[in-house]
Amino acid sequence: MRVTTLLKKLLGIKHLVVDDFEIEGGALIIDVRPRWRKLRCSSCRRRCSGYDSLEARCWRHLDWGGVQIWLRYAPKRVECHRCGVVVQQVPWAASATTRFTWDFEEQVGFFAQRLDKSAIELAFGIA
Repeated sequence: MRVTTLLKKLLGIKHLVVDDFEIEGGALIIDVRPRWRKLRCSSCRRRCSGYDSLEARCWRHLDWGGVQIWLRYAPKRVECHRCGVVVQQVPWAASATTRFTWDFEEQVGFFAQRLDKSAIELAFGIA
């Protein structure tokens, strides 16, 4: 089994392709991209044509055994007939402008209902 295949299975995110990875400062940075070929609008989720590419962004994912996991991808802008020029939809986050994956936001939201702020800050390393 290839390492990229193993990382994809461990991430557990549908419609995701793992291209590469690197370890930087104790964090695992995984280069990913959406599996679908046709770009989608992040607002209305319709298929759109590409406009141009943006710089690479990183999204924080759930930690694995104390190691921070970051997903890195250079999103594209799309030209949507309804919404105009917007950033493409990515399958691992609510939008390409957020800095956290769906799974990370769900986990923090779950604990925010049950713990105080200082415990969440300590557990996830966020303020």
